Amino acid sequence: MTGFRASVAGLAAVSLLFTGCRTADPVDPAGPATAAAPASAAPAPNGIEALTAEQIMDRARQALADAPSFRFSGYQMHGEARPFAEFTAVGDDLVGMMRLASEPDLKNVTMEILLAGGVQYIKPSEDYWRTLADGYDPEAAIAASRDKWIRVPASARTFGAIFARDRLVADFDVPAGTVAKGAPSEVDGVPVLTMGSAEIGGMNARVATTGEPYPLRWDTWAGDDVELTGIGATYPPIEKPAADRVTDMLTVMRSARAGKA
Repeated sequence: MTGFRASVAGLAAVSLLFTGCRTADPVDPAGPATAAAPASAAPAPNGIEALTAEQIMDRARQALADAPSFRFSGYQMHGEARPFAEFTAVGDDLVGMMRLASEPDLKNVTMEILLAGGVQYIKPSEDYWRTLADGYDPEAAIAASRDKWIRVPASARTFGAIFARDRLVADFDVPAGTVAKGAPSEVDGVPVLTMGSAEIGGMNARVATTGEPYPLRWDTWAGDDVELTGIGATYPPIEKPAADRVTDMLTVMRSARAGKA
C-alpha cells in the first residue's frame, strides 16, 4: 500500500476516525430543528456591502464563531486526506457522520461522530473495521464495539481537530489583500455578497447581507469546501451517551489484537 491509500490507512489506524464514501446517514441524536416563529418581516440588511473586503471577512468570521447552532456539510483538508462530514452543531457540541474520500472501494466505510461536553466519541461501521484493518482482527473489533460509542482522546488526528468550530473559523484567517468583494448573489433564497480570491492561500465565500453576516458557503485553496444551513435554529441539546453505551479505544483494540493472535 503506497501513496494516498497508505496515508489513509496510517491515519485511520492511529486515530480510528476516518470514514469512506457516504452511505445512509446515521440517526442524528440532535433531532430535527425546531422551526422558529414566523418573523413579521424579512431580516434587515446588515450593511456589509459598505465595508472593505477585510472587514467583511472579519464580520463573517465573528458571526461563525458566535453562531449558536448550524448544520454542516462539506470537506476539510487534513494532510493528504480530504474528509467529508455532515453534522449538527449546537454550541461547541456536534453529532453526525464523516467519511474519508471518494474512492469507490471505500464507499461503505462510514462512521458516526459525537462531540459532547468536550469529549469525543465515534461509532465506526463494520465496513470501516474490515476495510482498514491493519494488525488487528476486524471481527473482534466489531464484537467489542458493537452498538457502543467509543470514547477517543483529543489529538491532532481526531475529528474534533478537523471539524470543530475553531477549525472552521480558522478558514477565515486569510492573508490581508487576498480577498475582494464580488457581485451580489443568493444562496437558497438568502441574499449574499460573493467574496472572491485570486491568490493562493485565499478563499471564496458567500456572506449573508441580511441578518447576521453568516458565511453560508465557502471554499479555500487548501481544498476545504463547506455549506452551512439551519444557522441559529433550535435543536435539542447534544448530550453524552449513557455510561453503559460507551467503551474506550484501548479496550476495543486490546480485544481486536487478541483476536489476531
